[in-house]
Amino acid sequence: MVTETMVGFDADGTFIDSLPAHMRAINYILRSFGKKELTVAEFLQRNKDYRTFYTDLGIDVSLDELQKIYRPKFREAVVNLRPPLVENAGETFCYLIKRGCRLALITAQQEETIYFYDSYTSFLTFFRPRIYFAQYPLRKYNILKEIKERDPDHRKKIYIYVSDTPDDLEDAQRAGWKVYGINKIAFASTENLKAAIHRGQGALLQDIIELKMMFQDEPKKDL
Repeated sequence: MVTETMVGFDADGTFIDSLPAHMRAINYILRSFGKKELTVAEFLQRNKDYRTFYTDLGIDVSLDELQKIYRPKFREAVVNLRPPLVENAGETFCYLIKRGCRLALITAQQEETIYFYDSYTSFLTFFRPRIYFAQYPLRKYNILKEIKERDPDHRKKIYIYVSDTPDDLEDAQRAGWKVYGINKIAFASTENLKAAIHRGQGALLQDIIELKMMFQDEPKKDL
């Protein structure tokens, strides 16, 4: 008998290609403070820790104040660019559900942005009713821990979280979840994602379709 599995997903950078929208907001802030704009490659190289990213570039302003500038510009970019689902996302979600997995969306993105994404992709149909919002600046550890521990049968089940950021992977492992990092359109470097995954607790994937392949290859084994 296949062990029941919950697969939780982050959204931005994991199955929604929102990096171009984020780059518009990031570079707007950099220009506003007289700094040179960054390419995607330069951003990934410099983005070792979002808490110190701007101070490392010489912008001595609190993250809370920068968020007040960032959010409207990101929202404007989202509306203009309409970030798409990554290739193979829908196919992967459908397969996981068909196999019997429970899917959950666990995101730090604002609710209005998530529902805007859904307005032209309809991706939330894969996750209802399991949609959880971790409000900035809170991390996801408490949500992940609560989801698992409030399930009376959690010791008999597998919990997996999929994300593109080291913080998420660390939080999920602390909460007792296995993890898979995605770095196809990630907001962190390959090195940082690999470093966040503890030995035996997960792996780094290049494409979301690898989740489908993983379940196909090992249908009767704990993942």
